[in-house]
Amino acid sequence: MRGLIQRLVLENLSFKLLSVALALFFFFMVRAEKPFLAQGTVRVTYQPPPGMLLRDDLPATVRVAVQGNTTRMQRFRFEDLSDVHIDLTLEQEGYYTFTEDLIHLPRGLKVNSIRPAGVQIRYEVLSSRTVPVSSTVQGQVATGFQIVQHKVSPALVEVRGPKDVVLAVKR
Repeated sequence: MRGLIQRLVLENLSFKLLSVALALFFFFMVRAEKPFLAQGTVRVTYQPPPGMLLRDDLPATVRVAVQGNTTRMQRFRFEDLSDVHIDLTLEQEGYYTFTEDLIHLPRGLKVNSIRPAGVQIRYEVLSSRTVPVSSTVQGQVATGFQIVQHKVSPALVEVRGPKDVVLAVKR
């Protein structure tokens, strides 16, 4: 029995010691790798509830700080991230906070911060109505010419937008 244990331990001892040394070397290399922080922008789109418009201009991009080890960050590019789509159909008016789960990162990376942290959401009722189209002729016709016919096509158009703006449009 003693001979078997001795043979298991001492047989190919140089290879065993080399493999332990390499394992320790790689372990400490990975553990010693410093976290790296990079910042970039990500496009944002918003989906308001049906029949509503967003009252304010919301930011089209957010600044995101991403953290991960150097190796993973070397392969990471902000251009590869998909746009953030914010579905507001179930959201009430008020402050909307951007959360980390909106940003889909490769494994091993995490969101450190998002700026702005959120936006103020305010809605307006979407309205529409049909108004007549009119045109006016300005200036004078050159000598020897005359306007034979003045016609607008289409005669009616549908105007859509915030209710107060749509009501203000007369023609």
